[in-house]
Amino acid sequence: MVAGREYKIPFVGLKEGLHHFNYELDASFFRQFPDSLIQDCRLFADISFEKKSRLFILNFDFSGVVATSCDRCGEDFDLPIHGTHTLYVKLTEPEGDEEEDIDVVWLDEHAAEVDLNP
Repeated sequence: MVAGREYKIPFVGLKEGLHHFNYELDASFFRQFPDSLIQDCRLFADISFEKKSRLFILNFDFSGVVATSCDRCGEDFDLPIHGTHTLYVKLTEPEGDEEEDIDVVWLDEHAAEVDLNP
């Protein structure tokens, strides 16, 4: 895998409708975050990408294991995790003083891909 390249979704040429993408996240992904507590993991992200004319809806479904230590005994173990998140991508710039929403990403209308890298 090429760092910084594997988490981009090129949408130019995709037909409107639902598309699916799958990614594997490992420790190298979390090393990009200076304060990350995750040292070792094996996570899978299934993304459903709904393309509309000027709006994309990305539904993330994460599952896998994160290596951690028990708070009580200190023994290492793999902690199973699962989570979901929805992200909206709009092809335009926000107008005026719209409230900032962490679930909405604004892209230039000439963009060719959604970059999911940190």
